[in-house]
Amino acid sequence: MRRSGRTDLPALSLSQLTINTELQYSKYFDQEWSYTAGVQSVVTDNTNNPETGILPLISDYRSFKSGLFNTLSKKVKRTQFSIGARYDFENQNVVTISQSLPRSILRFDNQFHNISALFTIQ
Repeated sequence: MRRSGRTDLPALSLSQLTINTELQYSKYFDQEWSYTAGVQSVVTDNTNNPETGILPLISDYRSFKSGLFNTLSKKVKRTQFSIGARYDFENQNVVTISQSLPRSILRFDNQFHNISALFTIQ
């Protein structure tokens, strides 16, 4: 509950836009072998609306994530063997307001890379 005539103003007001995309290619060589490759991406834009008049709970940020993957599978009788690899990249642009006085605008640009592999027997 907000006081001092601000009960009609929200304590948290933000706009978030998220776009997910995926493109996948699959190839079957015969009854035993298959190959799958693809790319995935997620773009997120989070913006606080200044109408609240208080410091935002969640910082303004833009995030771009993308991943490339491939998997090769072979079926032998009732057992399936799979081997694959994936590369992920994420870039975050963050703008926030400091908690200490005097207030200042803080900007962060973070980048993350990850490589992973898999081997499964089902």
